[in-house]
Amino acid sequence: MSAPSITAAHPTETLAGGGHQPFSRKVIISLVLIALNVLAWNETLDANAHLGAIVLLGIPALLLGFSALNDARHGTVKGRGWAIAATVLAVLMILASLGGLTDTQNPTPEPDPALEPVVTPPLPQPEQPAIARVCMTQYGTCPMMVALPVGSACTCSGEYGVFPGLAQ
Repeated sequence: MSAPSITAAHPTETLAGGGHQPFSRKVIISLVLIALNVLAWNETLDANAHLGAIVLLGIPALLLGFSALNDARHGTVKGRGWAIAATVLAVLMILASLGGLTDTQNPTPEPDPALEPVVTPPLPQPEQPAIARVCMTQYGTCPMMVALPVGSACTCSGEYGVFPGLAQ
């Protein structure tokens, strides 16, 4: 009997041709995207930075994680556990970035008193003199054709002449 011969598999050989399974490059890229997000995390990031982290790092990391998990399930690559870890970390990264969008870390600042409008009380108006409608004479009253301030001099004219009076 002859001993079986062992030959090294060529790196470009497919699984059907010899069985070498490469490690998933998608998992590596997904983990690199997650690491970039962790390194760039800062508590003072604004909402636009959190949204950018979701779009540029989180969603691609999640899609690559799912794709690597699918490839590992079909047996084309190694690294199923790493693909699960990358997918879970990508979901956590997206949730953390979504939490940063709520702006709970930066509450609404107090208004600057220097910028508030100054309210001044209305200026006191000079008192308007009361308006009189009748002229009082020692002989009686008569209606006035023109309204005058109370206490002004006025005259009443009648069939016996013109009589001086005060506007009341």
